[in-house]
Amino acid sequence: MLERFEKALHSQENPTNEKGYEPSLKEVLKKKEDSDLFGELLKREGKINLATRLAKGELTESDIEELDEYRTDFMGSMDRVKTVKESISKELIHAYTRHNSDLQKVISLVGVDEYESIVKDKLARLSITAPDDFEALYRSVESKNDYKDGYYKNLDERVVALCKEKKINPEEYFKAILVEDPDEREEALRTVVRKGYSWFGKATDWLSKGAYSRDDRDTLTDTSRYIFSANDDMRDAQGEVGYFLAALTSNEVIRNAVSKEIIGDPANKEVFEGFSTIKNEQPTKEKVQLDWNSYKAQVKDWADLTPDDQDMHRESFLDTQKELYEKQQSKKTSFWSSIFGSFFDLFATINKDSLK
Repeated sequence: MLERFEKALHSQENPTNEKGYEPSLKEVLKKKEDSDLFGELLKREGKINLATRLAKGELTESDIEELDEYRTDFMGSMDRVKTVKESISKELIHAYTRHNSDLQKVISLVGVDEYESIVKDKLARLSITAPDDFEALYRSVESKNDYKDGYYKNLDERVVALCKEKKINPEEYFKAILVEDPDEREEALRTVVRKGYSWFGKATDWLSKGAYSRDDRDTLTDTSRYIFSANDDMRDAQGEVGYFLAALTSNEVIRNAVSKEIIGDPANKEVFEGFSTIKNEQPTKEKVQLDWNSYKAQVKDWADLTPDDQDMHRESFLDTQKELYEKQQSKKTSFWSSIFGSFFDLFATINKDSLK
């Protein structure tokens, strides 16, 4: 029993994600997207030497604590990205657009679906490379969510309870309070209220010329003021989210994505290379030797060639291998490719004498 208490206490003191744990740095580096973005975090913080020692597998004692701090920061950023993504959908963007003219202009260029896709695709990178822009959007989303899950939800529950208590149809109630003319609105509310009465209540209200339903109508009128006020506050909150969604176009990453989307560029999707993939693509002496064995097997009468001719083939092979490697590296754009390329130069240490 006490062990269960200890687990409960530990869970309270050390909150984790829904799976009950936070991914280790090893798990982060295994995933292409996470590892690339974690590299961008180290780059942003100027931790090039730390990243190099990590890539080499030569961490110092102080590196352990520092990397854990950056891992924690990274996971926090990804959690906030998830929160923002959940608040961005086609329907919600439509709502945000209604209350923000700047966002309307962006949507008119690429469409709702496309802008939703662009923002969701780039959010994780923005959270690392443009933290100020992202945090402004995140705070607006959190503010909207706090209001929606707090006062707005509480009011919604009160309205539902009121309609149930008075036996009135919510849709008819909303339609009635939207009537602009005061006298017509009052009559519409009376009609809504009377539908919830028994035949006796309806008769009494008719005979009293509406006096019987006065208190109920006043209650609905008072509640409608809270409804209109809450709706205005929600519009303001949504408008703020819309403002920061539109403001993202000032960021080069989003602006370039929007520009490419307008002309239908198919290469507009975020592509990640991954720490493990780049690491495994680095040439090794063993890999070069295997390729050399394949190359040599295709050379006619290899054993009959003079040593000078054999060396000529070795040098030509190495030149080709280096050229292919450099061409491959030139296409890489991630932080980790630059890190591995900065210290991993096999062709500076291997020569023709290394090939058997």
